[in-house]
Amino acid sequence: MLKGLDNQATIEFISTTDKENPTIFLLGNISNNQKLQLFADAIDSTGKIDMTKMSSRIFDIAKAGLKGIKNLNGVDYTTVDDAVLEAIPFNVAMEVVNKLIEINFLSEQEKKV
Repeated sequence: MLKGLDNQATIEFISTTDKENPTIFLLGNISNNQKLQLFADAIDSTGKIDMTKMSSRIFDIAKAGLKGIKNLNGVDYTTVDDAVLEAIPFNVAMEVVNKLIEINFLSEQEKKV
């Protein structure tokens, strides 16, 4: 039996560098259509993502998977656009994108279950 994805579900993510009054990133599912557009030429036959091919799409991945942000410079965002992304420090944006990729693709162990 296949288990469907809840496209409305989000998880809260806090950067490892944000300790006091942290910003909370609401991460969600990237649709299959968006995955095809963003990752098609970067995934090999084993399903592994070649991150060197992804560098130009980092903001696109963030926009596709970020469903909201709480407490970014004291403001909550329900829509994440380019201006909001530019306000996120680069190292934190990279953490967010790595987490988005992690939650949107099954690991080898999960594939076997």
